[in-house]
Amino acid sequence: MINKSSKVLLITLCIVIVFSSFSFSSSSLSDESKENLYKDFLLTFLSSYIADSITEYYGYSKSFDLWDAKVLSLERLEQGLYYFKIIVQVKTFQGAHNPPYGIETVTIQQDVHGIKVIDFIHEDFKDDKS
Repeated sequence: MINKSSKVLLITLCIVIVFSSFSFSSSSLSDESKENLYKDFLLTFLSSYIADSITEYYGYSKSFDLWDAKVLSLERLEQGLYYFKIIVQVKTFQGAHNPPYGIETVTIQQDVHGIKVIDFIHEDFKDDKS
């Protein structure tokens, strides 16, 4: 049976480990800019709309990387309201980054009717290595 002082020591050790891990993870997050965090969150949130529009265009799903996505523009549609339009560009590929490649420009709008893709533009992309 564990005596009382051993229990207290064990609990204290657990608390120290838990809080030190929290402070480590929060300090590593603070190294990242808020702008980068906002962009990554927004792209992650919109990724299903982007993927669905790509699938609709090709007739099957294609891969793309969020880390390589470009936010071309973001605008508020009406002053004082939470209606927005964002234009995102991604490079699509097959499998493990294999051709055929495409540059997909997706315009997504959020308004009183919800979130929807309002425009999709495809461009063929030739890799310089090919």
